[in-house]
Amino acid sequence: MIVQTEMHQLNFKEDTRHLVDMDTGILTNLGSVDTSIIELAKLHTKLHIESHKSFIVLTSDSGVFNRCMKEQVSVEWAKDRIEKFIYKSL
Repeated sequence: MIVQTEMHQLNFKEDTRHLVDMDTGILTNLGSVDTSIIELAKLHTKLHIESHKSFIVLTSDSGVFNRCMKEQVSVEWAKDRIEKFIYKSL
């Protein structure tokens, strides 16, 4: 309940994907959590294409990275993004 309250106060909107709505090819290769992340990224990229919002999947998993590239979902290695953030902060 505390997490939900915090997310609400930060104006985060929870969005989930149902297993039956997921791409079975991705689902069998990557599992439900990674598939859900990719499916949500694809959905939100399509919904916000005109607003120029950027949705990026950060990962340390090569299977997720490769699938994002195949699905044309913006993806970066989490380590690279963290290093960029630290470098900018210095």
